[in-house]
Amino acid sequence: MAIKRLGVTVFEKVCRGPCGRLLPLSSFHRHGAKWEGRCGPCRNSAIKANRDARRHGLMERNFWAKVDKSSGPDACWPWTGAVNGDGYGMVRRRGWPGSAHRAASWLTAGDLPNDVCVLHRCDNPPCCNPAHLFRGTNVANTADRNQKGRQAKGERNANSKLTEADVLAILDEHGMGMSVASIAARHDVVPGTIYFILSGSNWRHVPRKSPERSDAAQSARSSPRAPSPT
Repeated sequence: MAIKRLGVTVFEKVCRGPCGRLLPLSSFHRHGAKWEGRCGPCRNSAIKANRDARRHGLMERNFWAKVDKSSGPDACWPWTGAVNGDGYGMVRRRGWPGSAHRAASWLTAGDLPNDVCVLHRCDNPPCCNPAHLFRGTNVANTADRNQKGRQAKGERNANSKLTEADVLAILDEHGMGMSVASIAARHDVVPGTIYFILSGSNWRHVPRKSPERSDAAQSARSSPRAPSPT
């Protein structure tokens, strides 16, 4: 297309790239006697997109090369690369999810926002089989963890000051008639901790009733106390 501007004939054409603008021929690349259909910026963007796609494809092939699929399509596909302390695979690639199972879900199911969790149906942390993965909210992830008993409870909790032996002793001491304040002082904890244990809010996995402890507590309550000195 030829247009006269200020007495000068300017040859223009419409870019066939994403911009679709009417631009002078100087904005286009020329190969021999032919002009390309895309302007310079659109052409460079396409080249970068193709390069990124090739790089992503190579990274994807390298990712699946670290996944053991030898057990079949229905079995777990464990990650054979580096894992963290909880057994989840780690991926160190810019722009990729940091966990191997999240990367597997991202590669097979598409975009994965940071606030969306990827859960395991098989309850096997290193598994990257997309058939064993499903997405959910943080609330669903917590509920799934609690249902499967994977939460750090009791002595496995790094913040726990007591052991199961301490909790059993606390239950016995309360059954023998000791006050909450005395039990708390004896175990160097606040009274609220004792209340939570006795009510079953904390350490609920520790059995609350056993014949041996009940008999010991009953005999301790029924035994006569020594007279206090006067």
